[in-house]
Amino acid sequence: MKISQFEQVLAVNKMGSINLAAEQLFMSQSQLSSSIKSLEQEIGADIFIRSNKGISLTPFGEEFVPYINSILLQIDQIKRTRQSTISKTKFTIVNGGFRFISDIISSLYTRHSSNGISIELHDYPGLKPIDTVSDRIADIGILRIWNHQRSIVMKQLNSKNLDFFLLGSMPLTVIVGPSNPLYYQKSDFIFIDQLIPYGSVQLNYMTQNPISSIYEKFPQLKYQGRISASSRSMLYEIISKTDLYFLTATPLSAYQKTTYYPNTRILTLKNSSYSAQIGWIKHKQYILSDLGNEFISMLSEYF
Repeated sequence: MKISQFEQVLAVNKMGSINLAAEQLFMSQSQLSSSIKSLEQEIGADIFIRSNKGISLTPFGEEFVPYINSILLQIDQIKRTRQSTISKTKFTIVNGGFRFISDIISSLYTRHSSNGISIELHDYPGLKPIDTVSDRIADIGILRIWNHQRSIVMKQLNSKNLDFFLLGSMPLTVIVGPSNPLYYQKSDFIFIDQLIPYGSVQLNYMTQNPISSIYEKFPQLKYQGRISASSRSMLYEIISKTDLYFLTATPLSAYQKTTYYPNTRILTLKNSSYSAQIGWIKHKQYILSDLGNEFISMLSEYF
């Protein structure tokens, strides 16, 4: 019986689905099913009822879940007690895919390396920082919110007792590499029709909302080739070697202060109603440490 199995049970119960829980836990459905089944065999009772409608708790499961919740809370308290002496130099961040955050973390480490600083950095795309901060895995999160999803996301943040602090706005942009003729144009702006000759590259999670709704607004772009990449490093390698473009919202002022895209060019899409906001989130009850306040101060300087 492992602590990770307890966490898996809670994830399945929370999501009501083996598939969704496996995605949240970054493991395959078969691995998660096998682990849960192994735990049920070890304790000699079924925790879940499995049906075509999904997953629900057995009567035993109804009693078991609060029990493991209590165990995990006690373990978390023990960890927090053990780490209390270094709390001023420990900081955990979940980054929603913004590469300039590495600049800030590097500078923060350099400033405090002699003090035994400990920084933990997670990099989760899309809206996953919300759950990561809500579950207290990270102290703060850096989040992109598309304007056409803002009302839904803000309700989600409120329901999870999270605060959102706006840093700036981000226009809809097109990122291209040297193999795309648009890379060499004089203007920093581009019109949607200029993209028609070229295919696009996307991150896997962006094949659904919000990017899919943007492509629906511009059906003329659907007929070109498309590649889906599982990581940003892979995506930018593809951009640097092909004429494919990447459609996203970019914090231009922040990236003007970095050199992370030497083989790419960021062009702003003209006459687009799509845009996004970038901000940071924290739990309403979380009080920023001195290190956290210093990070936020450095982050704000990019906007």
